[in-house]
Amino acid sequence: MREHINTYVVETIRARLARPDLSGVVATPDNPRLRGISDEITMHRGRIARAQSDYDAEIIEGRDLKRIRDKAEAAIAALDAERSRLSAGTGLSTVLDATDPVAAFDDADLGTRRSVIRALCTVHVHAHPRGRKGFNPSTVTITPRAQA
Repeated sequence: MREHINTYVVETIRARLARPDLSGVVATPDNPRLRGISDEITMHRGRIARAQSDYDAEIIEGRDLKRIRDKAEAAIAALDAERSRLSAGTGLSTVLDATDPVAAFDDADLGTRRSVIRALCTVHVHAHPRGRKGFNPSTVTITPRAQA
């Protein structure tokens, strides 16, 4: 039964993480550098998008697109690493601020996954009716936490 409950809770959290309105769900540390990192990542993603657009319009060549993309992706990776170091211990921001929060949740360690679940909802497991076999989702109540 525990495995079924865990699967049910994880799938519910994955569905919540897949929604586009994830920003602002929980309070994040008020660190100006963290905000700056997010702005810099957005800027680098914009450069990649512009280069792809220029390539499609035949303004630049493939090697130029590759050079721009490689440089921007390296900068984004470095910024992501810095963001992880600055928010170490919370683990929460590495999932909630990820480009793909569902994949970040799936790849996270158990402690981080538990932090995300605690931040997003409360889970209450009710007694299972006697004599009934199999998992019954009505025996698990998942209540979303109020947004920050």
